[in-house]
Order: sequence, then C-alpha cells, then structure tokens
Amino acid sequence: MIVRITDELLDSLLEKARSSPRKRFMHTLHSGAWEHAHRMLNAFTAGSYGRPHRHLNPHKSEGFVILRGRVAVVAFDGSGNLDFQQTTILEAGSSTVGADIGPNTWHTLVAFQDSVLYEVKGQPDEGYDPNTDKEFPDWAPEEGTEGAPAYLEQLKSQSLSRA
Repeated sequence: MIVRITDELLDSLLEKARSSPRKRFMHTLHSGAWEHAHRMLNAFTAGSYGRPHRHLNPHKSEGFVILRGRVAVVAFDGSGNLDFQQTTILEAGSSTVGADIGPNTWHTLVAFQDSVLYEVKGQPDEGYDPNTDKEFPDWAPEEGTEGAPAYLEQLKSQSLSRA
C-alpha cells in the first residue's frame, strides 16, 4: 500500500493540531507498535511545548524531515544547558531540511510557525512501550504546568540566537 503525503493531508493535520489541547497531532503511517520503524507525520503549532527527553534504548534513534514550516531541533547537555553545536533549525525549502538524533541525546522540537515533520523512530524487538519510550529530565517543566510557556519562549529565543 502506498500512502500519499499531499498538501491536503498536511492542511488537515495542521487543523487537527490547532484544535488539539496539546497544539499538536501525530498521524501514524506504520501498522502497529510491533514495527521496528515507526513512521509518523508530526504536526504542531508554534505554541506547542514538548518536554525535552531522551531515548536510552540503542534502537531508538529518531529522524526528522520538515515538510512544512520552521522548527528548531534543540539538543541539551545532561544539566539542561542548550548544546548549541548540535541544535539546528529546519525549514521547508531551505538548505537544512532534516536531522537525525542518536539514542541517549537530550532533545526537543521548538516550532517557530505551524509545522509538519516526517518522523521515523526505531523500535527494539519488543516494539513500542510508552512506559519506557522516553526519559524526562528534572530540569525541564512538565507539559501543562505553570512554567512550561515561559520555558518554551526561552528555548525559542536561545535556539534562534545560537543555532
């Protein structure tokens, strides 16, 4: 089966992201949690905050290709400081449209405008397990907490100034 990724599909996903409480929407292309390569269209708005995290499993690298919009792939050291040498801006139609993140790398995505990414994430033999998929740090606020909006704005400012 071939799934076409069209402008109409991207428009639809962005509309779903805009109406979502989390301001993002994930459209899966893979058949189930058992697949080794999870393929997704990740649509999110400029106001969406995803808590920084890392994937400890050596099979959980992530790849992103931007289809629409502009985002920063933000990397951190173990203390929560931005790693400006690894942080990069992805922009549709620019010279940098993708990034690959290895396991055990603290990271998050920060959207400067409503955006859609094609995401691929590896899975271990056991498949996806939401309880072990991500590790969250103590140094970043949880989604939906009082400190999250200010932290998101800080990340936007810092990643723009140094990426």
